[in-house]
Amino acid sequence: IERHAELFAFMLQLPIRSRFGEVMPFTLQNVSVIVMGHVVITISEHEHPILTTLEQSFTELMDGNATHLLLHLFEHTIGRYLLAIDEINRTIATVEAQIENAISNQHIFDLLNHNKSYGAFIRALKHNGRVFKDLAAKRLLLSDHKTDAMLQDVVLANLQTQKKVEIYHANLRNLMDAYSAAIENNLSLAVQYLTIFV
Repeated sequence: IERHAELFAFMLQLPIRSRFGEVMPFTLQNVSVIVMGHVVITISEHEHPILTTLEQSFTELMDGNATHLLLHLFEHTIGRYLLAIDEINRTIATVEAQIENAISNQHIFDLLNHNKSYGAFIRALKHNGRVFKDLAAKRLLLSDHKTDAMLQDVVLANLQTQKKVEIYHANLRNLMDAYSAAIENNLSLAVQYLTIFV
């Protein structure tokens, strides 16, 4: 978090669906946030659904309080990670069913690409978690009992999401190892049959 007199700024990493043709299903988008009093400025290279949603409901959320808007941004960010995780898990379940019927190298690469998204999510959630904790520790946001509690909920929800991704990441890695071993086993059997045939 950068701080200059009345102004402070930080960067969040938001999950976003990859563009057509990219192998990873999800990637990350950096969003810089500048806060000066009741003014909140977000800077992003591309549009993001979270920012669009907040912009549309800006008047309802603002209440003249930048803290409320930022807390909504944090909650939407964590929610977007959870949605992305659920979508990846559904895709993995589909790929897993396909692999059971016909094990091929392409399926392993599909799982690997999804695992890359998990790895990126873990790094981004750790980064966002440090930002949330710094905001809470340095008390940069307008503070009362309710907003303090909400910020602590955001910190906890981010940590739980991070732990969830780490578990899925480890499980998917184990699954990939198991399927790689199955491919090697099939290859070994094929070589044995060819050797007997020759």
